Amino acid sequence: MTHLLQQLPVRKASAAANMADDSLLLELCRPGTLWLRFYGWTSPAFSFGVFQALGWVRTRIPEEASDAVLVRRPTGGGLVDHRGDWTYTLVVPAGHFLAEGPATETYRQVHAALAETLAALAAPAALAPCAKACGLPAVAAQAPAVCFERPETHDVLASADGRKLAGAALRRTRAGLLLQGSVAAHLLPGVAVSDFEAGFRARLALLAGAETGDAAWPFAEDDPRRRAEVARFADPAWTARR
Repeated sequence: MTHLLQQLPVRKASAAANMADDSLLLELCRPGTLWLRFYGWTSPAFSFGVFQALGWVRTRIPEEASDAVLVRRPTGGGLVDHRGDWTYTLVVPAGHFLAEGPATETYRQVHAALAETLAALAAPAALAPCAKACGLPAVAAQAPAVCFERPETHDVLASADGRKLAGAALRRTRAGLLLQGSVAAHLLPGVAVSDFEAGFRARLALLAGAETGDAAWPFAEDDPRRRAEVARFADPAWTARR
C-alpha cells in the first residue's frame, strides 16, 4: 500500500478545540493516510495527561499563569505549558507499522526524526537514554509530572546542555495512533518555525515510507461532530475526572 503523509492547514484555536480536533482526527483516520498538523492557541493554556489528577496539576501552574486555561488531553504524559511552544499532532492509521509496534519504539522513531530535523538546522539534539539500560533511576512507574522538568526515555535533549527540547504523549485505539507533541521553542532562538515544520515533515515522511501532500480538513470548524467534541473537552466534568 502507498502511504500518504498529509499536512493539514494550520488552525489556531481554543484549548478545548485543539483537543477536539486531535480526538476527531484519530476517530476519522483511515488506512493509507497519515495526518500531520501544526497548530496554535488562542489564549494561554496548559494541557495535562488523561491520567493526571487535576488537584496536583493546579499546584504546578506558575502564579503568573494562574489565569491560563487547563485542558485534559486524550493522551497520557505530563503537564505541558503551551505559552509559546511549537505544538504538533501526528495521526497514524491502524495497520501502519508506527501504529502497530510498541509505543516506546514509535516514540523513539518520531523523536529521532525530530532530533535530526533540529540538527540540520544547527541545533544539535539527541535522545534521552533508556534509564534501565544506563543504570539511571527508573521513572516509567512514576506518575507523569511536568513534561519539560524531567526528561523521559527517548525525549529530545539539547546536545550542548541536556535541556529537554521536545516531548510527546500517545493514545492508541482500534482506528490508529494519536501522537501529540510539544517543542520548547524558547530554547531554539536560532531556528525558524517554518524551517522546522518543513524539515520535520520531510523526515516523518521518510520514516513512514510515505509521500507528502497537503490536505483539506476532513471536517469543518462548525461540523456538529466537532462541536460535540469541543463541548466534551471544555466540560468541567472531563477536566476534573481525576
